[in-house]
Amino acid sequence: MKSEHLSKEALVEVIYGSTSEPEHLGTCSACREQYRHLLESRKNFVAADSEVPEELLSAQRRAIRSRLSRTVRQTWGRLVPLAATLVIVAAFLIDFDRRPTPSRQAPADDLKVFQEVFELVSDPAPQPVEPIRTFFEESK
Repeated sequence: MKSEHLSKEALVEVIYGSTSEPEHLGTCSACREQYRHLLESRKNFVAADSEVPEELLSAQRRAIRSRLSRTVRQTWGRLVPLAATLVIVAAFLIDFDRRPTPSRQAPADDLKVFQEVFELVSDPAPQPVEPIRTFFEESK
């Protein structure tokens, strides 16, 4: 049975402990050599002196503090338009809620109202027939 070599990603997972060491690593000299090379590279990287100068760190802290103070000022700058928008929307809703008052009309004469109702009720033809009647009326 032919076994395939381990990929670089699989070896990195073994180095960082996310997977257990496969049997193939014990039997294959090419994979074992690549594994040893990756371990050595990691050791060299960790052992490298990567001390950051104090001036760089203090400059970063100053930049962060200045950004934080600007953020507070920018927040107030954003709240003013938001408050103005809310006032406009509230004014619109309050004005929209108002209903126009009906205009006062003169009370209709009771006799005239009763006559109109009596005419409508006493007519034997339905109302949709009314427009057709105009075709058959004689002009004077």
